[in-house]
Amino acid sequence: MLGIELPAKAADGDQIKFYLVNIDDVSIIKTIEQPIAPIAEVEWPNITGLEAIGEKVYMTYIQMHPTTFATDFVDTTYVAVYSYPDMKLETIMKDTRTGPAGSWSAFNGIIKTENGDLYTMSNTSMANGFSKGGKNAAFLRIPAGTTVFDQNYFFDFESKSGGLKPAHIKYIGNGLIFAEVSTLNPQTAADRWSDKDLKCSIIDVYNQTITDIDEIPIHSGNGGRRFTALVDGGYVYYPVSTTDGIYIYRIDPKTATAERGAKVSTSFVGGFFKLN
Repeated sequence: MLGIELPAKAADGDQIKFYLVNIDDVSIIKTIEQPIAPIAEVEWPNITGLEAIGEKVYMTYIQMHPTTFATDFVDTTYVAVYSYPDMKLETIMKDTRTGPAGSWSAFNGIIKTENGDLYTMSNTSMANGFSKGGKNAAFLRIPAGTTVFDQNYFFDFESKSGGLKPAHIKYIGNGLIFAEVSTLNPQTAADRWSDKDLKCSIIDVYNQTITDIDEIPIHSGNGGRRFTALVDGGYVYYPVSTTDGIYIYRIDPKTATAERGAKVSTSFVGGFFKLN
């Protein structure tokens, strides 16, 4: 397992730390430090996603002021590519077709499909922490093993959804993503951090389609915390907070349908796992 430690601001340090972890005996095998400076060229970086393929690690991040949390730089997608296992910065990929990949603390910036291709998701969603909107919410593709964006692929999610933005995503498999999508349109400064009025959808990044799951009601999210969706046995299980409580929904991604199951006696579900 690979862990990352990033100082909250420049005054707290100028090094990013990578931890190589053995999950069998819960031990840190190696700690590697690298300068933050290359990925802080316009503002302090906030990590939004991480994927490893072979001898490369791809890290998405947004540029966010460390004290005001303003996001003044929303015109470019950034992906830092590190060599593995020595974690040396190889390059910083940039694409101006979309804004920054991912959103604050949601770890939704990048996904990896079975063939090794990577897809970045940009939303510049004010309801998920951005201080101002930017370019259309969209997906870009990075072909397996490369450090360039595919210029022939551009999934303009916002145009195809009628002006909406994906808030949280979970990769299921075979190009399908389970997502919570903000129904706020347009989003304004008053909506910042609200993470509310979400619907659930199945996104197909291969065919560039969006299918809503009608059985799940409009609801509020967890305010930017980790997306607590569990993928198991071909289904997605997700706790949805409604006016009458939190219920587990079982979603069939192939048909984009869902059924409501058990009620959870709590006010917030922070994690959802299967024990083997």
